[in-house]
Amino acid sequence: MADERESADVTLRIPAQAEYVALARLALSAVSRLLELDADDVADLKLAVTEAATCLMPEEGEADADPLSFFFHVGDDGLTMAVEGGTGPGRHDEERELGRAIIRATVDEFAYDDRSMRLVKYARAAAS
Repeated sequence: MADERESADVTLRIPAQAEYVALARLALSAVSRLLELDADDVADLKLAVTEAATCLMPEEGEADADPLSFFFHVGDDGLTMAVEGGTGPGRHDEERELGRAIIRATVDEFAYDDRSMRLVKYARAAAS
């Protein structure tokens, strides 16, 4: 029973504004507990989710952006996260590339397009 992980799906939808991203970080913290990740891994994932959301947010002052949707799936193999929505790239190319580099450094898998990002963090095997 110790090797079985609880499976969970959490979806969160927020306005595409920086002040709401803290809610996604809180949801991620709660979901991460199901995987028993260490504090450094959770901090890395919070940074990755923040960068993903920021990459999809409109530029400051731009109106009528689609909300951001966060999907978290905890499975036996780890945590899969997706961030979708916003208005597409609201940052300059250099800023988006820096954000993507940060995400790549903090997760095990990363894929993206102009309107979504998918991030995966694999669970570590329990020590025997």
